[in-house]
Amino acid sequence: MRDAVKVVVGLCALTCSWALHAQGADTLLINANIYQHPQAQALAIKDGKILDIGSNVDMAIYRENATHIVDIENAFVMPGFIDNHNHVFEAASPVGGGCELASDATLLDQVPYLKKCRREDQTKGWIIGYGFTIDSILESQAKMTPLEVIDSIFPDQPIIIMEQSSTQCG
Repeated sequence: MRDAVKVVVGLCALTCSWALHAQGADTLLINANIYQHPQAQALAIKDGKILDIGSNVDMAIYRENATHIVDIENAFVMPGFIDNHNHVFEAASPVGGGCELASDATLLDQVPYLKKCRREDQTKGWIIGYGFTIDSILESQAKMTPLEVIDSIFPDQPIIIMEQSSTQCG
């Protein structure tokens, strides 16, 4: 009886393996440096999902006439990694804030924009702004620092203002 079970399990494994390999890949990434798979160099992808990971030779079984082959020349691949980097300030999202400054204005020229943001804010919570350029602020000949200007307009309210490139804050 045990021998019969082993035969059935073996046949199921072969059938499942054959069925898995029977589907062709939309894309084959070859010559890859795959994270956590030091012996593998290729990924087979179908409908945006990884079918299999293995050697370039092993993954050839997934190749069909319509399969797109991408030689990534030993580039690093991390299967399943999703880049969560985003710029909400450029996405016209409410998270990006509603306090828009002038991109080319000097520090003192920003004052009317900042005062408008203060007047229009109904929440009395965080004000989130965007749009100035660091070069225009730094080239300014103002006698006040950006912090002094912001504190004079928002003495009791938290505010963050993201620079136009989203890499600097004021």
